[in-house]
Amino acid sequence: MRTGDLRAQLACDRYSGAVPVAWTQTLGMRWRPLLKFYENRIPILREFEDGGSMRAFAVGENHVAARLLDAEHVLTIRQDGLTVELFGQDADVDTVCAFADTACKRLGPVELRGADTRFQHVVPIDAPFEDAVRAAIRHFRLPPVGGMGFSDWSFLADVGVEGEGTGQIEFGIIRAHEARSRLDGAGRIGARTPPERRWETTKFPDVAMFADCMWTAPKESLPNDVQAFWKASRERVSELVDALYATIGVDDMHREEQTG
Repeated sequence: MRTGDLRAQLACDRYSGAVPVAWTQTLGMRWRPLLKFYENRIPILREFEDGGSMRAFAVGENHVAARLLDAEHVLTIRQDGLTVELFGQDADVDTVCAFADTACKRLGPVELRGADTRFQHVVPIDAPFEDAVRAAIRHFRLPPVGGMGFSDWSFLADVGVEGEGTGQIEFGIIRAHEARSRLDGAGRIGARTPPERRWETTKFPDVAMFADCMWTAPKESLPNDVQAFWKASRERVSELVDALYATIGVDDMHREEQTG
């Protein structure tokens, strides 16, 4: 189900800061192709290796990639941009952002063409799945149509803050066995390539709200500072996820059970 424009200010009055760290995080930057990339791709990798941070690497015709710190941190650099992928709630965002900044400074892109981030959250819900779904249906006012009711759902909504960025969020309620496929890219916003066997031994909440959000910087104010853009977009997305979680109404459902 798709809504028109769900403004991020929905979150501003209700943000509690209680949203857990995202399970996956991605940063993408695009720029005009650089010939300088081919002269610097190996020195960039060597700098990571000399610093003791690189665990594995790959060199292609138009890209280089490095696993940094451990298998949960991947930086891919191309002649026309870069991508940072972090997997797991204990990922070291600041350190890997610093590596991305190092690459940007060495390459010196002169014409940024786009920047976006993506965050995937799994927020535990302390309620049986069926109860959580009913509470959410009631609070989002999903009406029965022609005798048909809703038993499960997810929303795909557009989001945006003027001057800061726009994007999309897909969110809904999931069981534990659905979490892995969601984090592996089963949602509609885009595919990912997590490390092999990444989630096999992970203990997911029995019931949770899943949220997959992509945030895109406006073309008129593309960021020069990788870390600042990542931090700002992460804060916006956390506000939105927190507000949506509150809107599902699980806390209200618990109160109704206590007074009923």
